Amino acid sequence: MKRSQKLKDFVQKLKKKKISARKTVFTSFIVDILDIIFNFIVAIMTGSMVMIAETLQGFADVIMDLFLIIGLRLGRNGEDREHSFGHGKEIYFWVLLASLVMIFLTAGLTLYFGIRRFILPEIVERIFLAYIILSIGVISNAYAFSVSFRRVLNRKNPKKIVDIFKNSDLIASKTTFIADLIGTSSSFLGLLALILYSVTGDLRFDALGAIVIGLVLLFLSFMLLKNAKEFLIGKSVSKNLEDEMKKAALEIDEVKDVLELKTMYIGLEKVLVNIDVHLEDDLDTDTIEEIIDKIQYKIKKRVPKVVNVQVELETPGKE
Repeated sequence: MKRSQKLKDFVQKLKKKKISARKTVFTSFIVDILDIIFNFIVAIMTGSMVMIAETLQGFADVIMDLFLIIGLRLGRNGEDREHSFGHGKEIYFWVLLASLVMIFLTAGLTLYFGIRRFILPEIVERIFLAYIILSIGVISNAYAFSVSFRRVLNRKNPKKIVDIFKNSDLIASKTTFIADLIGTSSSFLGLLALILYSVTGDLRFDALGAIVIGLVLLFLSFMLLKNAKEFLIGKSVSKNLEDEMKKAALEIDEVKDVLELKTMYIGLEKVLVNIDVHLEDDLDTDTIEEIIDKIQYKIKKRVPKVVNVQVELETPGKE
């Protein structure tokens, strides 16, 4: 009984442990380095186009991880004269570069080699080596994916992962989430393609596996590109968080209404807020200043990722 309780306590402790963006990136980086080494060696030994596609995919993931590490490092730089709100948006730029590398280099080359091998099929030698490495790739990438998944999920309901992913501002973890999903799915699809190759004896299944991997890379890379674009042009926080900010402001007695609220992510878990409020009449300057300070304090306390709050006083119906 005690052993069972200890196991439950250990599982609960794992669930509560917060996973950092650095851990998700470095976990993905280590897995991708190992993927490149083993996939490249087996690609040479077998001549399999699936293994070549896996090598290219791992290469793209490593470049992406390096870009993320650079983005995370530069994004920690504080504000200066030319960057009043700091360098938090650095990470969005590097994610954009990573997605472009995946689209034009990895996905493009994978599709090219796959189509070429489909037209001129060749025999795969020592196919059992490919089975072993692809099976290991499924397991290792699935582990890296689980780390990114838990980071993005952030102890919320797993059934709502689609909405959570869409509204999350953890772009580095979302990037590794997609990259590790690509790694897991491509390893599985490659393994399936080579099994079909062995069962049917059709040489074209090796090429088809590479083509499918290329298409998966292309689709998920466009998802990554779209995600980076939204943050670069000024993505707002979710409606739930905006509602929390409005509630925080309205808790102050002198605030009669929130007329407008604008938000924008300016880095990892950093939000800029502009709020227009309608106050009671006949308030003196000192009181108004105190109210503005209270609004800023309450919003930051309610939503800790808010780093700057600009409060403007407006009258309803007045432009």
